[in-house]
Amino acid sequence: MKQRKDILIAANFTAGRDEKINNRFNYLLKMLNADERFKAELVTSSFSHTKKRQRSQLASSDGKESITYVHEPGYKKNVSLKRFYSHYIFGKNVTRYLEKRAKPDAVYCAVPSLSAASACIKYGSRSGVPVILDIQDLWPEAFQILIPFQAAGKLLFSPLRQTANRIYQNADQIVAVSEVYGERAREVRTSKKDKMEFLTVYLGTDFEYFDQIRAKERSPEGKCRVIYAGTIGHNYDLRMVIDAFKLADPDNSKFEFIVMGDGPMLDDLKRYAEKHEVKVGFTGRAPYEETVAMLKSADIGINSIVKGSAVSIINKHADYAAAGLPVISTQEYGGYRELLHKYNGGLTFPAGDAGGVAEGLLTLFSDPDRRKLMGENSRRMGEEKFNRVKTYEKIVQLLLEI
Repeated sequence: MKQRKDILIAANFTAGRDEKINNRFNYLLKMLNADERFKAELVTSSFSHTKKRQRSQLASSDGKESITYVHEPGYKKNVSLKRFYSHYIFGKNVTRYLEKRAKPDAVYCAVPSLSAASACIKYGSRSGVPVILDIQDLWPEAFQILIPFQAAGKLLFSPLRQTANRIYQNADQIVAVSEVYGERAREVRTSKKDKMEFLTVYLGTDFEYFDQIRAKERSPEGKCRVIYAGTIGHNYDLRMVIDAFKLADPDNSKFEFIVMGDGPMLDDLKRYAEKHEVKVGFTGRAPYEETVAMLKSADIGINSIVKGSAVSIINKHADYAAAGLPVISTQEYGGYRELLHKYNGGLTFPAGDAGGVAEGLLTLFSDPDRRKLMGENSRRMGEEKFNRVKTYEKIVQLLLEI
């Protein structure tokens, strides 16, 4: 019998065994280990980015999955010097683990963090092991939006940009969650770009599992349920959405607005909604199954991205599509706007345009047939672009070939 290919997956931000989140790398681990051609191990952080605490020993030692936890000190705030230090230590510990582990056939590494990716690239260069990068987000571009002056942001994050460039230049292959993220890497591979075909594989979700989850009860008769699911942070313009609801539904009679998730801006958003007398159902962070159940009961999905954000294709895009939701979006970067236009799966407006979003809400509220058609188109887009069972086969083939 032919020996299985030994694949090491390295990623900071994953689900532990006591966490139910829809994570790309946990899914890929299971997918590879279910395939007789592979044996895979996930090397991840001892620190849960989602819960901001160290993972329990019980979660890391039950032996059911090939997951190895490498120590990371942790941090309280997503944007802080302590976070960069924490990632630096994680990268150092990934290096130590790689040096003592039996040599794999390939390393499949998430970006970010840059520290772990840098450790994997250096290991691959020393050992002759091919390294595939999977670009999930652009660092430092994702942080520059927090700096008021663009020139100051570029100067401040210049060392991180140089690190990212070295990582992209020296990878043996690159996968990205969107075309624009792949282009960012291609720009710095001037000597190699013609020799490599970049793969774009959206984050996606498992549609078969998604479809098994039962929907929540639908919104009250005559009301339209609108949902936002995801991080409540600086990249997501939910204040603008509150303004849009105030314009579209001043007496809170037409819409039921639900916000599912947590993040640094949650308390601020609650105060803002209360101040403007807009009723919002805040659920906090919920298990993936509960989020799916609510999505399947909704009528419209909200994708409100601030101007200048480097956000591209994200988890909520797949979940909205799987639920067959028409989407109202203010995302200007990353390819999602083009997808919605191509499939006629929703309405798009400029970032920050509360008046346009209000108009979109009223348009879909008053035209159930259009809402239904866009929802069907959204689901078709999901089947073709976001269904992991189909799309992740590209990654499997890449690992076989490399």
